[in-house]
Amino acid sequence: MHYLIKKFWLVNLVLFQLCWLLAAFYQQQATWVMLLVVAIHFVLSPIKKLDLKVLPLAFVGIVLDQVFTFFDVLIFANSPAVLPVWLMLLWVSFSWCLNHSLNWLIHIPIAYVMLLGAIFGPISYFGGLSLGTFETGTSQALFVTIYSLAWAVFLPLSRLYCQRVVKL
Repeated sequence: MHYLIKKFWLVNLVLFQLCWLLAAFYQQQATWVMLLVVAIHFVLSPIKKLDLKVLPLAFVGIVLDQVFTFFDVLIFANSPAVLPVWLMLLWVSFSWCLNHSLNWLIHIPIAYVMLLGAIFGPISYFGGLSLGTFETGTSQALFVTIYSLAWAVFLPLSRLYCQRVVKL
C-alpha cells in the first residue's frame, strides 16, 4: 500500500492539472468531464478514506471563493451570485492534492508553506483571470494582494488540518 501511495502523487498531479486546464479554458462546458476526472481520481486513489477526510478543505475554499464573489473580487459571467460547479470541482481536486502531490508540505517549515501559498495561490487565479475564465471588480494589483493574503493563511491552515485530522 505504501508503494502505491508514493506513486499515486504523479497521477494526482496530472489529474489536478487536467482539471485546472479544463476549468480555465472551458468552464461550464467542462463540468461533466471534470466530474469524471474527479471520479477517476477517487476510484484510483489508494487512500480513499483519507481523501474523504480532506474534503472539508474543499468546502472552506468554496466558501472563501463564494465570499470573494459576493464582494466582486471574482465575477462569473454565467452565474453572477453562485460559485460555478466547475470551480467547486476544482476545489475538490485541489483538496486531494494535499494528500498526494502536495503532501510534502507537511515536512517543511510553516513559514515556507505560508510563502508558497502567498506566491502560487494567486498565480493560479491570476492565470485564470488572464485567460478570461472570470473577471474581477478590483484592480489586478488588489486582486493578487487579496489572493496572496488568503492563500498565505489558507495553505498553512490546510497543512495543519492534514496533520491533525487527516493524519498523513
